[in-house]
Amino acid sequence: MTKSVLRALFSRVAGFLIFLILLLAANFLMDYIPGSVYSSVVLFINYNVGLFFIMMLIGIASDVLWIFDFPLNLPAPIASAFLSYYIIIFIFRFFIFIRTYIYFDFVLPFSLLYVVPLVVLLGGYLLILIRRGKSRKSSEEKEEPEEKREAKPRVEKPKEKSKIKSKKVEWGEVGNVFKLALYGFGKKLNRLFE
Repeated sequence: MTKSVLRALFSRVAGFLIFLILLLAANFLMDYIPGSVYSSVVLFINYNVGLFFIMMLIGIASDVLWIFDFPLNLPAPIASAFLSYYIIIFIFRFFIFIRTYIYFDFVLPFSLLYVVPLVVLLGGYLLILIRRGKSRKSSEEKEEPEEKREAKPRVEKPKEKSKIKSKKVEWGEVGNVFKLALYGFGKKLNRLFE
């Protein structure tokens, strides 16, 4: 788990550092590339560096929290919702920037600032519940009692038709199989009401 936490930290920080290096190179080239569009794009990105830094920090927190198991991952949807909020803010800024060069009638609704984080928050908790249900189910399958494992009848593979000999079935064997089936059914009912 520590390896995956370190990998999440390293990938986010390395990505942000590469972005800063490229932005520094773009700022350096502003003097050599003529045109107001290039310089305004670089200035727009410069203006949003603080927002990108906040998004990186919240993204690290979100990634690290999603790595943990229940109940340590309960704050993860909150961090993801905050991250989506800042992403929507950047999208709004980007649309305003684009509208200075290209006119279009489409306007982003302001309610996106509240609807998207709420959907991300609810979706995150739903994902935690689904993961929790799957992990509980897999752990219950692993904790199968030894008596039940030993008492399971062995199912033999059928041989070729020409070699099959009819076997006389004893009622005692049928009774044991029936008891095991009822035992398993009762065990599943008990798990439902725990």
